[in-house]
Amino acid sequence: MATVTIRMDDEKRIALEQLARDRDSTVSDMLRVAVDGLLARDVPHSLDAVTRRSLALMHEILTHVDPDPRAQQDHRRKIRVLSKGFTSEYEREFYSIDTEFPPADGPVVWDILDMFAVLEASLGRLDADAVAELGDRDRHLLEFGGFDYQVPRESRMAEFAEHLIDDDRWTSLAHHFGDRLGEPDCPNSHILMLERYQRMLVAYDKIVSARTPPGGMRGFEAYHFDLADLGTMIAATRHPDTPAW
Repeated sequence: MATVTIRMDDEKRIALEQLARDRDSTVSDMLRVAVDGLLARDVPHSLDAVTRRSLALMHEILTHVDPDPRAQQDHRRKIRVLSKGFTSEYEREFYSIDTEFPPADGPVVWDILDMFAVLEASLGRLDADAVAELGDRDRHLLEFGGFDYQVPRESRMAEFAEHLIDDDRWTSLAHHFGDRLGEPDCPNSHILMLERYQRMLVAYDKIVSARTPPGGMRGFEAYHFDLADLGTMIAATRHPDTPAW
């Protein structure tokens, strides 16, 4: 485990030490909790006795089920950590558990996949002349391009999109997802995509809403985008600050 030195004035040091005493803790432990919060690591720092006992029993069962000696040893370590209540070692139990996916981001991914399902179906209905007029480059802009795995929020959205495809939803877009060890692999765009998708969603909603009767139900024709509609969507992919060519 690495050691990090933090410089602060005496007033802050004294205040932290007093706070640690008041909480029956240490400055180091409090700072570790703060760092975990900054990194969004969802590791509990306390477990009740029933939870600890339940987890320890599950690991006990796994020591008899898992044939791998190294895995058995790992289960025994976790049993000791949980039984003894070594809180600083709880991370060993939860290291593979991700933080919860924000509830607001789920509908965003659904909307993005809905939009591209409509756009790609519309592309498939174009005749040869319209396809030629659209051009390969602009056609590519209307196809699902994945998310940037280097950006935490987009990376989580990619994982959620993989889950949805694996759950046999938005199957018309499944061809964009590779197959990695049996798991669907969302395309890595290597560039930020969410802002572009959000601009496209605004244009998409305007087109579909304009075809919805007041207080009425949208028909399938609302989702049949013609060449002019697709041109509007292509324009939405470009950042407003990008000069027109």
